[in-house]
Amino acid sequence: MGKADKTIRERLLKYVLAILTLTTVILMVVLGGIAIGFLLRLTNELQDTETSEVQQSVGTWYAERMAELRTIHDTIETYHMTSDPAYNPLEYLAYMLSQNEDKGIYDYYIGMEDKTCWFGGGWEPAPGEYDPTTRDWYKSAKTTDGIYVSEAYVDAETGRVVITMSMAIRENGNIVGVLAADIFTDDLQTVASSYFDKDDSKYVVLIDSAGTIMAHKNTAFLPSSNPDGSENLVNYKDAKIPEEVVQATKTTKKIASDYSGLFRVYTGLKVYDADVSIVVVDKGIHYYGGLLIFFACSIILLIVIIAVTRRVTRNFLDPMLNPLSELISAADNMSKGQLEYVPAYQSDDEIGTLCKAIERSNNAIREYISDVEDKLSSLADGDLTANVDMDYIGDFEELKSSINSISSSLNSTMRVILDAADAVYGKAQDVAGEAGELKDSVQGVNSRIEDANGQIKEVKTKFEANLGQTKESMQLSDNMTQTLKNSYEKLEDLSGAMEKIKEKSNSIADIIGIINHIASQTNMLALNASIEAARAGEHGKGFAVVADNVRDLAEQTTKAVADSELLIQESVSAVDEGNRMVAVAVDEMKAVVDATENVNECISNIADSIHEETAIIESVAQSISDIDAFAKGTESTSAECVEMTQGLYSEIEKMHQIIGNFKI
Repeated sequence: MGKADKTIRERLLKYVLAILTLTTVILMVVLGGIAIGFLLRLTNELQDTETSEVQQSVGTWYAERMAELRTIHDTIETYHMTSDPAYNPLEYLAYMLSQNEDKGIYDYYIGMEDKTCWFGGGWEPAPGEYDPTTRDWYKSAKTTDGIYVSEAYVDAETGRVVITMSMAIRENGNIVGVLAADIFTDDLQTVASSYFDKDDSKYVVLIDSAGTIMAHKNTAFLPSSNPDGSENLVNYKDAKIPEEVVQATKTTKKIASDYSGLFRVYTGLKVYDADVSIVVVDKGIHYYGGLLIFFACSIILLIVIIAVTRRVTRNFLDPMLNPLSELISAADNMSKGQLEYVPAYQSDDEIGTLCKAIERSNNAIREYISDVEDKLSSLADGDLTANVDMDYIGDFEELKSSINSISSSLNSTMRVILDAADAVYGKAQDVAGEAGELKDSVQGVNSRIEDANGQIKEVKTKFEANLGQTKESMQLSDNMTQTLKNSYEKLEDLSGAMEKIKEKSNSIADIIGIINHIASQTNMLALNASIEAARAGEHGKGFAVVADNVRDLAEQTTKAVADSELLIQESVSAVDEGNRMVAVAVDEMKAVVDATENVNECISNIADSIHEETAIIESVAQSISDIDAFAKGTESTSAECVEMTQGLYSEIEKMHQIIGNFKI
């Protein structure tokens, strides 16, 4: 719960204040609704009245200028000044201009259907220089039943804002020309500015039929001339003026922000004869100021009512609620176990009755506590036959039954515990004896396991030594096998070399055969040369000598070739014999290499077998070691079991003695 809900006083105070506040708010809403309606209606009436005043002033300004124009128009039509040579329209216009110049009339002029023009200000355009029939004021006046009022524009010569009023001139029912007047709007802007507040909180805006702003407190929105001579006209939308109030056919209000972002109330109304819209712009605070004052006063009144009500309610509730503090203190003491209570508040009302009831309740509880204390003391002293005999009222009857049930249950439980203790006492003796025997048996098993573990370790050591020797033998065998393989490869290389020698010897033999054939041919040539030399006689003696020398050389060559051929044949025979012996050696070496590899493989298999047997022995050794550790743990556990059994036996004996002290 929150802090405000701690006490009854606060809750009652909150409840009263809530009801009063709700009632006040409802009353203020009802009265406020009536007041708001009244204030809004009054404010609207005031603003409508003010807008009507502006409309009347602006309408009067337009009406006066229209009346003057209409008077001139009627005079011209009545006397047919545009067609009767007896009259001079130019002089008449100049005269009327002099009479009304102080009213802002810039010029009076007449345009005729034949394009003739008369200007009261004295301007005389050259023939063909100015055609009035093409001007808007001329064409619009011909189509308007009454006076046509043009849009505002800036006069290029004076730089001032001007409007044109024009009216068709008729003779015999036909339009023969148009009378027009150019009027400065300075006086019109003066009329609008007369309604401006000094603090600039309220102003009037005049807007013509084209939406051009003619009057505004901010001169930036007024018509003006640009440096190049063109005119600068500002539309009402550029000044953030709502379209609803500009185009309204009757008094219309709109709440919106103005060009500067301020909250404004716009009231719009038209001047129909001039087709000009009047917009009164007022600050929102003027419109809702009364409402804000009303709400501020209402809030202040509500705060005052709440404060007064809170004070009065407290003064009213305090005498009634003070006895509750006494009850709270008594209840708090009860929660702390302090049951001594004599009520200081004596009365026959509900609170006084409650105080007396609490006193009686505390006295009864104290009696019950005293009786329960006696019975529990008896139970604590071992008397399990103690029962509650005093009468207990209401829910306290269950307390009496519970205490008696506890006493009876403890009595029965102690009997069962005593019987169980006797049985456990006997079993503990048996367990103690059996635990001692188990301890002795485990010690014997543990001794045998230690012997087996030592023998396994010796076997494991021998196997590891054999495995090392086997690995060394396998390494030697590998080395020898590699050496034999190298020798075998060299013998194969030698056999190849012998084959090459044989091939070269055969090639030499072929060459020697060729040389032998050449020697035979040479010998034959030498013989033929000798015969021819003999035939030549004395002239062939020198040639015969040469032939003899050639024959001798051929015979020597033949002999040398025969010797070389014999040597080569012997070399080839020796090479063949060497090849045969090398082939035999290669075959024998290959057989030795194969045998060595078989021996190496056998040694490797022996090493693998020894390694596997060593692993098996290690596994057996580990298992025996685990059994040894388990046996030792079992021996330790057996010893602990014996000690625990002896301790249990001692504790059971003590429990038997303690239970014997209870009265059951």
